[in-house]
Amino acid sequence: MGKPYFDSGPFQGSEGQINYHWTMADLLNALTDAGLTLSKIRETPAKPRYWEGWPELLDWKVNPLAGLPVWLIVAAQKPG
Repeated sequence: MGKPYFDSGPFQGSEGQINYHWTMADLLNALTDAGLTLSKIRETPAKPRYWEGWPELLDWKVNPLAGLPVWLIVAAQKPG
């Protein structure tokens, strides 16, 4: 990992933009704060083609980032 998980920014990006790295709590709480109800949450790991050409990067012992989910899928709806 390049920085602690809870270090959310701001970070200076390329071409002068400002970037933030949000935690899972930041993302999900924003949805509930907007009045949405979370109905399903899914995380998926990297597939072999994600690091195509570098299959060793799928081994989390070699590449710690491989132990993290690549995608977060959230289904939410507005009650009513």
